[in-house]
Amino acid sequence: MSSLIRFAAVTSACISICLPLSATAETTTPLDPLVVTASGTEQRRSEIAPAAVVFTREEIARAQVTDIGELLRFVAGLDVARSGGPGGQTSLFIRGGESDHSLILIDGTPINDGVSGLAPIPLLAPEMIERIEVIKGPRASLYGSSGIAGVVNIITRQVADSRLGASARVGDHGTRDLSARADWRTALGETLGVQIQRQRTDGIPPFTSSTEERGLNLSTLQISGRVPRDNWALDGKLWRAEGEVEYEASFSSNAPRSYDTTNRAFQIGLGGALSSAWQTRLSLHDLSDDLEQNDSGNYTYTRRTTLEWRNQFDLTSAQQLVAAANVSQEDLDASFGGAPVQEERRNSSAMLQWLYASDRQQLQANVTGIDHDTFGGHAVWNLEYGLQFAPRWRALALAGTGFRAPTLGERRGFGFSFVGNPDLQPEESLNLELGMAWQPSANTEMELRVFEQEIDNAILIQFDTTTFSSTPVNIEGARIRGAELSARADWHDWQLRLTTNVQEPEDRTTGQTLLRRSEQSAGLNLVRRIGGHSIGLDVRATGERPDIDPSTFARTTRGGFAVVNLTGTAQLGKGWTLAARIENLLDKDYETAAGFRQPDFTPYLSLRWSQ
Repeated sequence: MSSLIRFAAVTSACISICLPLSATAETTTPLDPLVVTASGTEQRRSEIAPAAVVFTREEIARAQVTDIGELLRFVAGLDVARSGGPGGQTSLFIRGGESDHSLILIDGTPINDGVSGLAPIPLLAPEMIERIEVIKGPRASLYGSSGIAGVVNIITRQVADSRLGASARVGDHGTRDLSARADWRTALGETLGVQIQRQRTDGIPPFTSSTEERGLNLSTLQISGRVPRDNWALDGKLWRAEGEVEYEASFSSNAPRSYDTTNRAFQIGLGGALSSAWQTRLSLHDLSDDLEQNDSGNYTYTRRTTLEWRNQFDLTSAQQLVAAANVSQEDLDASFGGAPVQEERRNSSAMLQWLYASDRQQLQANVTGIDHDTFGGHAVWNLEYGLQFAPRWRALALAGTGFRAPTLGERRGFGFSFVGNPDLQPEESLNLELGMAWQPSANTEMELRVFEQEIDNAILIQFDTTTFSSTPVNIEGARIRGAELSARADWHDWQLRLTTNVQEPEDRTTGQTLLRRSEQSAGLNLVRRIGGHSIGLDVRATGERPDIDPSTFARTTRGGFAVVNLTGTAQLGKGWTLAARIENLLDKDYETAAGFRQPDFTPYLSLRWSQ
């Protein structure tokens, strides 16, 4: 009850902020961007039912973050836990789900590895990104195993015209970044884009008990190209990141350690129109994730190749049918403490999707059959409905299921300290959600949503205080209940995004709150445009979170915190832009993962040029 009271108070405060905006609002920046991730088809955000957060290129550039984790953390309901400084393992918890319930895509290619189930979030350089789409809620019916809690789709930079660009950034802790980009476009519409970036930082001491900085050295390459011919086009994209991450051996030992990591996502596709009502696309996706410890023989390796065929049929002006099928080959290899483990998986799926959109109603229905090499056949589905019952009001109802197979690490273990469990069963989920959207003007909108997710056979980690080892086990289940309020406004020279979240992520067996997830959070992004310049304020407030004490291994609680970032940009003319950012403006001492240090007051300065 106290959580609901707090949420009601936040709701009232948000309404008091937004109502004055709607009274004087004028149509400026549209709040209805295109979204691809919800259905695999371009739709306006007002035409989809799930909660969607879209970061545009302009917003990404203004935030001046080092990786996307620093950007996503300012959205309530997205808990980002970083183990140390730049390059440290970063976990994303969407609406109270586990970190491996968050599926990360690059241009539609899943990049979560098959050993840990996590994605290399610290290696995703924002300079390479055109747009980020976050869809909350299960999307297994579109993207297969994982994605129980939500999906983050990283859409890399697009080629619009022939141009050149470069940027440089310097900052505290020895930070220095360089980036260069070249785009070409021919008269026939053929395009080629190449971008490279080099990032170096001395970093920060990773543990609260550390005294020495541990840094990151990262190089990223992104290439994209497209060759159109009549109604057909051949296109391809390559993203590759290679780096060295420094860290320390353990909480009790400050011995320096490092690992080398190489990540690559590649896709090539051929698509076009077979008739006025039939679009088809055949694509090949390939992922490689390689991590090697420099101070031991430990390593992890994932190689996943997927062939997908997608067909879109325009049945009427209001109805669309999509049929898709894919088959993937996954090769996994890992070694911990001299104990190598290997596994090969061949998985396949087939999907049917029906979309209906009229002036007042929107409906999306998906059903997908998944044939998993280890765990057999599973069916997942989504049913989502939106109804505009009044000129400025829209009601939303959603239901969907999810499926996630245990990873190689969970089944086979990570050496002595993490004992695998070969008897693990897949996690299966049911998500229910109701919402209400209100748009008092063309440039002001608010959404209120309540949701509940039940996860059967939820996989949690059990720690043995006698052997000091951890083992993943299936519990009866997990239950996550919550409510979210969001508001956006773009009027005159002001831009606002406000999100609040109250949730109860609990173990159904013990009733305890799941680790590293906050029960209350709020995020604020406020920008003031001054001609061609801007100044921005980003705020994240988080309630207390349960965690594991790194010294005693007992369950503990980490207090809430608020982090404030200040950003500014200035147009210097002739394609030059000067940007500044202060991370942790109030110099707050806080932890997102118990025992791991987070950045203190840290200034950055960037210079960009484009032609």
